[in-house]
Amino acid sequence: MPLSDEKQFVNAHYHAIDANLPRATLDGPLADSDGDQRRRRTKKVPMHRWVAVLAFTIVYYVCLRRADILERFLGDRSDRNGHHHHHHHHHPHNHAISGLKPLHQTHFADAARGEIVWHDCGDKDTYPAPLKCGRMKAPLDYANEQGDGRNAEISIIFYPAGGDANPTPKEEVLGTLITNPGGPGGSGVGFMTRKVPERNNTVLAAKFDTIFDGRYNIASFDPRGVGRTFPRIDCWNATEKSYISRIENDAMGILYSHPGGEDAEIGARIASNQLLTDLCHTNPYTAEMVKFVGTTAVARDMQLLHRALGDDKLTYWGFSYGTVLGSTFADRHPDDVHRLAIDGVVDVPNYMQGLWSDNLKDTDGDFFGFFDECVKAGPEACKFSSQATSAKKLQHKYMELLESLKLYPRPVVDADVPQLLTFTKLLEATFTILYKPANWPKFADQLNDIMNGNATAFINAYGDPVYRKPDVPESEEANIAIACGDALLESTDEPISIAKAKKFIGSLEKDSGLFGQMFSDHGLHCLHSWKPRSTQRHYGDFTSKTSFPILALGNEFDPVTPGRYADKMADLFPNAVSVQRKGYGHCTLSQPSKCIEKILHDYFVDGVVPKKGINCDVDGSPFPAPGKNASSLGVQDTRQMEISRAFADIHDAVLEINTRRRL
Repeated sequence: MPLSDEKQFVNAHYHAIDANLPRATLDGPLADSDGDQRRRRTKKVPMHRWVAVLAFTIVYYVCLRRADILERFLGDRSDRNGHHHHHHHHHPHNHAISGLKPLHQTHFADAARGEIVWHDCGDKDTYPAPLKCGRMKAPLDYANEQGDGRNAEISIIFYPAGGDANPTPKEEVLGTLITNPGGPGGSGVGFMTRKVPERNNTVLAAKFDTIFDGRYNIASFDPRGVGRTFPRIDCWNATEKSYISRIENDAMGILYSHPGGEDAEIGARIASNQLLTDLCHTNPYTAEMVKFVGTTAVARDMQLLHRALGDDKLTYWGFSYGTVLGSTFADRHPDDVHRLAIDGVVDVPNYMQGLWSDNLKDTDGDFFGFFDECVKAGPEACKFSSQATSAKKLQHKYMELLESLKLYPRPVVDADVPQLLTFTKLLEATFTILYKPANWPKFADQLNDIMNGNATAFINAYGDPVYRKPDVPESEEANIAIACGDALLESTDEPISIAKAKKFIGSLEKDSGLFGQMFSDHGLHCLHSWKPRSTQRHYGDFTSKTSFPILALGNEFDPVTPGRYADKMADLFPNAVSVQRKGYGHCTLSQPSKCIEKILHDYFVDGVVPKKGINCDVDGSPFPAPGKNASSLGVQDTRQMEISRAFADIHDAVLEINTRRRL
């Protein structure tokens, strides 16, 4: 079969890895492809020379295959023995390759584990200068890195300090800051290359550069299982095929969206989880690779990465699930910490059990805050407040609307994509806006329109889009493979019963009656369906004393990572410090706060560890008065305005990843 469009894309833009990745079985790679067949064609020869030509062809083919695929997938003999050939050092500032080149011409096949090979990024619009792209070889199985010669290949993105316009002198660069946007399963490469339309399509990496005065190089990577990194977890083998799963899930809707059919809905959800599990386990490549994509392995990759980038210790800023990765690194490699900030902190011990049962402690507080702030602002700033005289009454109006949609969805014919306004769409949109209070005013206007009989604006913003192939192949299975692979609790042998599933969902609904069922999939999947576990899991208690204090940040009403867990993780790590921020949203960047911005800047740039017990204010209301905007600031605040916008742009990118993956 010819390469799929998906693999052609990868082949064209990331030539440091062959798009036609070898598919592994427990015994080794599967070899043949159309390209191989073409390579083996020979012209006719006389019969008396046939044997000689055939022998030559076989020898040539075997040598070619060993040099190309086997070294890349199984690791070359020098890797297995711990000795490496001589290879060239490539620096991100001086290495560029024009055009598409095979793997062996980039020297990657000869690279040592822990060495970055820099290569041309490809599309200059997606990867404008001064972004640099690279790949790093790492052991596939850290639990058996000497005995198992196979390698992972980590895709890396790099932005030099100061950028092209104002490069920072080498002696002023403090090192390289590595960031992870969350997930699990978020692409660091996609995160750093995200364009900011309101800022002349500047890439997000430049925003980090702005925040830290150009004192750090900025880098990120696609973790194992994700995006451009090998192994990549895609149980469907093609993005288009996965659409059927999305369509089925959309058709099922959120649990309890069909009155009287709760048991049937739970049964359908259990079956859907089992479908994905079986699909991944019957694919021989995926069944093997899911064991090597856990957080512990990624933490080891980060250790290789910061050393490959020339830093003795790690400088790191992680968001949401990225706080799990950062905490795991700190507990396993405490002497390797230069700076480590975790924002939107997960209850990491709870996550490591595979429970996902502590995330919704403050969700209802965030939800009620929407109505409370709307009523406080009044109809001029929040039109929806005209529907009721108090926050409780306004919330009641919303609940009446939501419940009505269970039985009576509303057709919206004049939307960009005509469809139904349903219970599921409204509740999912509501949960999404809790992550970002800056979206509350528009959402309130849309609710007010719905109350007045017009749902067009809401559907255009939150309705189902026309399914299209993403620019970079996505895999939702990576999220499950990472999270469930990390779980210390083993999955049960028997499928979960509807009664037990109800009990688990009910435990989440004690924290949030409205949103609890939306967060049940990971716990049900990891403990009752998905059996594979990573070859290395983290059994530590997160009490290691790091070489520099960890900075943990949380806020008052975070819908998925309650602020109390920033305090918890800071209490576990002996010299860590937590900072709280008032207000709403996911992570402390969710509302403007000069207090938070200064703490982060001073921590990373000047090494200032804040005092314990700080509780930062937010700057302004989620519903600002009409006409009040940043343009009213004085000229002396221009720099601060630029920094605040950079923080907001980073938060938007974090949300783009985490609202799809629930952390």
